[in-house]
Amino acid sequence: RIRTGETDEAETLFRRVLDCRRANLAKDHPDTALALNNLAGNLLRRKAYVEAEPLFREAVGMWANLGVHESPELGNVIANLAAVLCELNRVAEGIDFARRAMDIHRKLGGEDHWSVGNDRAVLGECLAKTNDHAAAEFELREGLRLLVAGLGPTHQRTSTVARTLGEFLKSVGKPEGAAEFEHLGGSSPNPSPATENRAP
Repeated sequence: RIRTGETDEAETLFRRVLDCRRANLAKDHPDTALALNNLAGNLLRRKAYVEAEPLFREAVGMWANLGVHESPELGNVIANLAAVLCELNRVAEGIDFARRAMDIHRKLGGEDHWSVGNDRAVLGECLAKTNDHAAAEFELREGLRLLVAGLGPTHQRTSTVARTLGEFLKSVGKPEGAAEFEHLGGSSPNPSPATENRAP
């Protein structure tokens, strides 16, 4: 379980790293973009969405200034930004960013890469806020399938998506469907896929 004290300590560390990189590296640098993503990801886990959004946007802009338009790291930042936007109920914009992240990860890693699964899960969570329940369920199921295959059934992100899918199915009157994912939903919530290196 991610406790408040642990996220506070992590946030302090991430802010120090970001300050150090801003002070010692060029204005636009890959390591600074990663530090922005890490700090914003921690804020996303704390549900500090308003504070996280500009940091994710700065990271996206930094990659663009560096001439990087397709990379796993950029795809991760964009997926995280999509998650934030949907939590802020800017769903249409969040859906666009989730699809953009998916396009990047598909091109780089293939249709079945776990990062595509993460993007599909983010997209599904956004769609769950609309009336398109069938599309939301499809994306969440496909996202979970790819995460189980790529990261394993006990990975924290897998557990989070399994729990999200189960809760969604219950909310739309499908409790029997939710039951099939209960064995995957035991880990603590971790809504963000944001780390510097998200390799399994």
